[in-house]
Amino acid sequence: SVAHRTARPNRSHEERSVSVSKRPSGSARRVSGSTGGSFIRAVFRAFVVAPLLALVDPGMQGGESPSVTETDDAYLLRQRQASGETMGGQKRTTEASGGTCQSQSHSGAQTQKKEQAVVQKIHQSYETSPLATWVGMLARLIASALATAGLALSFGLYPVYAVTPTFLLNALGKQAFNVGYLIYMTRAGRFFHLRAVKAVHKSNTPPHSRGVRPSPLSTCSILPVPFSQDNYAYVLVDHHTRECAAVDPADPWAVSDLLERLELRLTTILTTHKHHDHAGGNLVLQTRFGGKLTIYGHKLDKCSGVNALVAAGDLIKVGETEIGVLHVPCHTTGHVVYAVLGGGGVDGDGNRTSTSGGVTGTRTPAHKYDAGSGASQLPIHNAECLFTGDAIINGGVGAFFHGGPKDCFDNLHVRLASVPDSALVFSGHEYMQMNLRYASWLDEADEATANACSQVNLRRQNGLSTQPSSMFVERKVNPYFRVRDGTYLHRIAELQRSIEAGKKKRWYRRYLPNDASDSLQKLSDDHPPHEAIELDQVELGGLGGVNTLATKKQSLKGIETLQSLSQYRHLIEEPDSAVEQTAMPQTPQSGNDPNRKTSGESGEAPERERTNSGRKKAPAPGPLTL
Repeated sequence: SVAHRTARPNRSHEERSVSVSKRPSGSARRVSGSTGGSFIRAVFRAFVVAPLLALVDPGMQGGESPSVTETDDAYLLRQRQASGETMGGQKRTTEASGGTCQSQSHSGAQTQKKEQAVVQKIHQSYETSPLATWVGMLARLIASALATAGLALSFGLYPVYAVTPTFLLNALGKQAFNVGYLIYMTRAGRFFHLRAVKAVHKSNTPPHSRGVRPSPLSTCSILPVPFSQDNYAYVLVDHHTRECAAVDPADPWAVSDLLERLELRLTTILTTHKHHDHAGGNLVLQTRFGGKLTIYGHKLDKCSGVNALVAAGDLIKVGETEIGVLHVPCHTTGHVVYAVLGGGGVDGDGNRTSTSGGVTGTRTPAHKYDAGSGASQLPIHNAECLFTGDAIINGGVGAFFHGGPKDCFDNLHVRLASVPDSALVFSGHEYMQMNLRYASWLDEADEATANACSQVNLRRQNGLSTQPSSMFVERKVNPYFRVRDGTYLHRIAELQRSIEAGKKKRWYRRYLPNDASDSLQKLSDDHPPHEAIELDQVELGGLGGVNTLATKKQSLKGIETLQSLSQYRHLIEEPDSAVEQTAMPQTPQSGNDPNRKTSGESGEAPERERTNSGRKKAPAPGPLTL
């Protein structure tokens, strides 16, 4: 029957299908046949073609994309056939089961997408752009050309340097510095200064010092404003009228922010000298306050924005606070120091009286000869604080741009000689740690210097300000105040001798006759023996006691020695952290405050006051105590 014939298997067809299945397909034969050829081609590329390409152009090897061999093509073909057979079987199974295996079909699609991604990744890797390669080669060429030009310039100039005497090299270096200094003092220098200050504000960099606190005086209070890397501006607030004077506001934005937060009224700007890190903000503040500010400065300095010139001995009033002007030329020609004078009036005899009725000073103090500073025209004995700018930088002095050792000596020992020891010193920079390290290196045996250096190191480790200092501290530890001490001059002269003896000398000095003996003789003439210095009992800037008095000529030579040794300040090592973390050493108790305790004597630290945000306020450092 038809049904019986249909059910009977077709033997010839079955045998033919079996034979076909046993016989390898054409594609399989091609894949197996190409395996040997692909291996030979790979070996040929690796050991013949690649070395030739590296020899012709090394750059072609680094960025060349991975080649797709026939073996990779065969592998992808087998994967695709297997995926197709799997999907075909899944399709037949799905049709038989009524479409219940859609997830397997989805898995096959994902596998196919991954294979396509692999193929695309292989075929889309490119070698480095020729333009980028060429630009890199050009950059290396320019760098090599500049290095060659520098070497050629050094080769040509070295013979000139070798035969040029040292004094002439120093003169040329000084002239080059003067050219740069003149450029700095132009409007371009002020522009770059203000740009640098703005950049600090935009970066939200915290100030270099924290823990600044107001310093209350009899008629006013002083608020330090740290800015930039080491600068200070100050705001003087009169107690009676709340009028304000800004001292060297070279960061006008920081000063304006302080005035707005405290609701203060700025009326005056006091400018110590012309450098942009002290006078650079005058015009910006004048613009912000509608041109109503009175800006003081000396006529010899031509400070930016000044509309009221001052001279030595002038008296300025901010509210009820009186401020005297002292001319101290050295750092600049027109540098001035502003002295805040104590409260009180003037009686019928011309004596300045305090609020309690006692005489605290006269219009003609003991030092009538003031070397043109104007101190003899002011009751300088009533000075409560000094804004020194760069004339006195705590523990040192500013650079001698427009003066010399004689000007420095007159400033400290004649022009400011009448200032009392109790007067606070507000300088223009946070240099006290560096200066006291230098002072300790000069005289390691001095106890006062070591004590002050220890306190300053502890403060700076915690980021605290060292302002203000005082005239008492400066006269005790500042090397430039100590040059009247013959013993100190002998000590630093010995230090300079030892350094000069170990310095490398110019090559031609070995051929000069008796060079060593002449140098020793010159040093001996410049620095007489210790016994040759006259002795006397004097008070050196309020120190008192028996000291070795040096002549003015010897003191000037001492200042030159300090300037010469200052070139080694950067070589002085910082103290160990373990030393810095220790408590400050106990200091002798002051007679005015017998109950005062040092940090080493105190027990647990009291709970510090907190800010509005909940953070503990940094302790107010206050002046150093010795």
